[in-house]
Amino acid sequence: MEKKRILLISSDFFKYYELISKELENQGWDVTYMNDRPSAHPFMKIFIRKFRFLMTWYLDAFYMKKIKNAGVFDHVLIVKGEGITPRLIQHIRQNHSRGKIFLYLWDGINNSTGALQNAAVVDQTFTFDPQDSEQYKFPLLPLFYVESVNQGIDLTAAVQWDISFVGSVHGDRLKVINRMRKNSAAGTHFFIFVYFPSKLLFYFRKFLDSSFSSFAPDELSLKTLPKQQAQAVFNSSRAVLDVHHMNQTGLTMRTLEVLSLGKKLVTTNQTIKKYPFYKENCIWIIDRDHPHVDPAFFTSEVPGDYAVLLKPYELAQWVKTLTKI
Repeated sequence: MEKKRILLISSDFFKYYELISKELENQGWDVTYMNDRPSAHPFMKIFIRKFRFLMTWYLDAFYMKKIKNAGVFDHVLIVKGEGITPRLIQHIRQNHSRGKIFLYLWDGINNSTGALQNAAVVDQTFTFDPQDSEQYKFPLLPLFYVESVNQGIDLTAAVQWDISFVGSVHGDRLKVINRMRKNSAAGTHFFIFVYFPSKLLFYFRKFLDSSFSSFAPDELSLKTLPKQQAQAVFNSSRAVLDVHHMNQTGLTMRTLEVLSLGKKLVTTNQTIKKYPFYKENCIWIIDRDHPHVDPAFFTSEVPGDYAVLLKPYELAQWVKTLTKI
């Protein structure tokens, strides 16, 4: 039996497209992948976000040429789609699609250039953000964790840190991390790894962000921490710090990754209280301006069957929802 073909258009953010592609293949799809930006260069991101009206002709021409000989697909899944335009989506529908076109937003509308315009021409738009779901009537679909990434992690590893943070720089993250350290009890051990996606952003923060100087050189990096290594850090921590974007309400990928490991989460996201897996002894919510964690939180036990509550958020379920045609 011939496999159904799917076109996956996604950002290359932390290589999650590779995990999505693999799961699509596991579920029987023949996957063709395209990056949702023509180039990973930081200036391309800036131009698309700030000068999109000047870029549409280039974006359309680039992708129409790229997809020209790709054939016809049974399903099209666009994840974020930052460099994708309504005209391109219509072109794909008319020339390369015999099925549905779905859009998934893993950033809030306020942080997704052109998302509403694209949503108007696809068959269905899903969002990770509860606030956007309510406002725009998009079905809510939280992000995911990947069970296979957890495999091979030593779940009996000794605890080395009380709180760890691994993530990219954005918004007030540096300030929140800095406040967290200052407000923590003496002797609290932190592991901090902040990723800067470009040298331009690194030096911009260095000279303009007052909290930058509070970080040791080995806590700041222009390279990402490999996923397995990050998971190992989390597993050697009592709790993991999650600082969500202040203009979004959706749960971060980090939230589900950490909780699926059976680790405790310290988060700025109040919305997490509305999810069925919220437990006070597993999740501590902080004020981003005055972050503080009760030391007793670190010593309370995570229920042995807690990970079962996370099963509906595994990548396989996420893929099934977005390929239901």
